[in-house]
Amino acid sequence: MKTEEEATGIQSRRGGKGRRRIEIKKILDSKTALIVTFSKRRNGLFKKATELHNLCGVEAAVVAFSPSGRPYSTGNPSSESVVLRYLNGRLTAALAAADQEEAGERLCWWEKGIEDLKTEEEVKEFKDALIELKRNLVYRIEEFKMRCASTPILFS
Repeated sequence: MKTEEEATGIQSRRGGKGRRRIEIKKILDSKTALIVTFSKRRNGLFKKATELHNLCGVEAAVVAFSPSGRPYSTGNPSSESVVLRYLNGRLTAALAAADQEEAGERLCWWEKGIEDLKTEEEVKEFKDALIELKRNLVYRIEEFKMRCASTPILFS
């Protein structure tokens, strides 16, 4: 009976180490080993970011600094546009939060929670203000209904 190698005519590679998984740890051996490892890992990382863009259509950017401090970046469509979009989003969110915080300081009386009312007098004032608001709303609704009823319908 023939082995698989004999049947297919393909010989397996023997003797080489091939690709192996290495333990992830800080490289302390030499500066050259550190630079070589950084270059290989950087290229793999950049390739993954490009694949993510190609497969999913996302905008992605990666910035890496070498052991010597030199910056490397990649991005799709460009690292600058992705980073600017990110920073603009962060700035917009920060401004919105600041506006909301500022608006919280100048809430109208009906927007404030009743938990903020400390004395019985404040609760009574709040209740009286709500009653007055209800009265005004009912009056305005009735006024609006009367205007609508007295206006002739021009288009039907």
